[in-house]
Amino acid sequence: MKQKVTNNLTFSYYQKNGYRHPFVQTVLIPNAHHIPHDCNAEIAWDFLKHFARDKQGQIVEINN
Repeated sequence: MKQKVTNNLTFSYYQKNGYRHPFVQTVLIPNAHHIPHDCNAEIAWDFLKHFARDKQGQIVEINN
């Protein structure tokens, strides 16, 4: 696991063998309310854009 703190947000990256990008990412936002904001969507998309499902339904990494 790697961690990075940016603008008081703590990002935790969990690697999986065979994948170039982190397979799981968690974000700790101190005192955050459970209300989606544009920045939450941007963080989620920045992570999810590296993955897709193939025809068999398996998660695969996209080379972008």
